[in-house]
Amino acid sequence: MCKKSGGIAVIFKKSLETSLTFLSSESQFVQWMKVTKSIFGLQNDVIVGCIYIPPEGSKYSNLEAFDEIENELMSLKKVSDVHSALIGDFNAKTGILNDFVLADETLLDLFHLDTDNEIISYMLDYENLKSYNIPLQRVTQCSCQPNTYGYKLLNCCKKLNMYIANSRIGVDKGVGKTTCKNTSVVDYLLLSSKLFTLVKEFEIQQFDPLLSDVHSAIHITLKSQSTSHKNNSVTSDQTPKTRWHDNKRNQFVNTVHNKKEQLSAILNDLHILHSSDHCTQHEIDKVVDSIGEILVSSANETFIKKTRTTTQRTNQKPWYTKQCYDARKKFHKARKQYNLPQCTSTPYNPDTNESGR
Repeated sequence: MCKKSGGIAVIFKKSLETSLTFLSSESQFVQWMKVTKSIFGLQNDVIVGCIYIPPEGSKYSNLEAFDEIENELMSLKKVSDVHSALIGDFNAKTGILNDFVLADETLLDLFHLDTDNEIISYMLDYENLKSYNIPLQRVTQCSCQPNTYGYKLLNCCKKLNMYIANSRIGVDKGVGKTTCKNTSVVDYLLLSSKLFTLVKEFEIQQFDPLLSDVHSAIHITLKSQSTSHKNNSVTSDQTPKTRWHDNKRNQFVNTVHNKKEQLSAILNDLHILHSSDHCTQHEIDKVVDSIGEILVSSANETFIKKTRTTTQRTNQKPWYTKQCYDARKKFHKARKQYNLPQCTSTPYNPDTNESGR
């Protein structure tokens, strides 16, 4: 897991560690991550920015946040030719305003720009969406008017040639589902045009108070190349899989609440950290790990089905070999096939040289 101040955290599988590079940033509003091109089978790497921008008008708001993110991404693009994606809580309301600039053919002719392939490619980048059957016009269930952050975000999209994925793809295509308090859209996925073909699933999920106070989760699945990751410690068969079941959410919460000693210890550690003038990264990581252990153990207790272990009785005679077992199996198969009555277990009588049926 990679943590950053401002409520940004990136959690990833250990097997992907060598495919991810976390990049330094001077902005507190973004955590940059470079994903190697081999994961997606692309010719270029992908730069992903995980975003949290405090609400407009709050004491933590900063109008420079969008400029900081835009400038850093442009700098990263200058270093190498990369695709880009931004995801997170932008607290920006954009309505259905365009996030691209329609090229003016008259202007292109006037300044003889139509002979510069690089400029033409930049200005007509939105044509890629049309070729992928992705609508240029967005829709939204949000009735809010665009705010200052919204205009800032749209300007970023236009300069960076990135496009809002909400309402354009997945089950949200043509819907534009709200992401906050069931009233507004402030959480977005932004993609450069050629990344749209990688998206398998895109969904604004139902609001879950266990995950957020007011926000709905954005679920995304991307196509990837088949890669094998060696893990010498455990195998997939040995590791029980925990899957969330919504009908057991109350049971999960109760399981967490019942771990009173562990919760009390965490609260005590947090109080000590809060009262201290200085705390180390190790102390912070220790508290985070403790919280994670409670959540994981509670999930295992709630969602993993407990398998009953039974001891098989061995009542076989020394002479009952595999050959006898196979012959018995064939006999019962034939008996069922011809509807013969089942033999009784009357033992052999040596005096009459007969056995019962």
